[in-house]
Amino acid sequence: MSETAPYTITLDDDPLIHKFISRAIGIQSLPYASSAALLARVTRYQPMALFLDIHLGPDDCGLDAIPAFRKAWPFTPILVTSADEDDAALGDALAAGANDFVRKPIRAEELAARLKARITEMSALERRETLAIGPVRYLKAYRSLSTGERSHQLAPGEALLFECLLQSRGMTVPRAELKRRVWGDLKVSENALDKKIHDLRGALRELTDAVKLVSVYGKGFSLNIAETDKSAA
Repeated sequence: MSETAPYTITLDDDPLIHKFISRAIGIQSLPYASSAALLARVTRYQPMALFLDIHLGPDDCGLDAIPAFRKAWPFTPILVTSADEDDAALGDALAAGANDFVRKPIRAEELAARLKARITEMSALERRETLAIGPVRYLKAYRSLSTGERSHQLAPGEALLFECLLQSRGMTVPRAELKRRVWGDLKVSENALDKKIHDLRGALRELTDAVKLVSVYGKGFSLNIAETDKSAA
């Protein structure tokens, strides 16, 4: 997908809903009728919002696909739009990871107002949760490293190491401090730390050569940007 203008996506088996939503918010909404069809193309998109119905077909519940959409688009507002009158529908939608719930028939003014509020919330969350070094973006909430379309989810220990090294901004972090960050007061061997460092270094190497986890002999470790990439920091 190469759209330069902002767009949303509507996942609904009613072929007219995406047109109504487009008019209501003044932004194009791309239509999909099944979760499977959208999931098959999810990496091609980066929508500003996703509107999603609950009941899409006999064996297709939109709520079941929300975790996959959230993983692909961590900071994209997901609004469930449904005519389901069950009192539990709202709770089920939010529990699945949706940001809001709008009952059908949809009122244009309400939809636009809710979308604006959810975009503001998710933009603020993204600013709080996203860290960067060179071309690498790190999402704290998902322990995810990414560069463009490539990503790698860190194990909890690796994530703690990365955050500690990143916060030090190129300064050497002693081994003892790194061990304390990951294991607290628990006594662990040097090999345990070396294994975590090895795994984190491998994760970075999979993504880019622009960021290096450097061993400083006798002192500790640092996270550095390669000389040719420092302008991107």
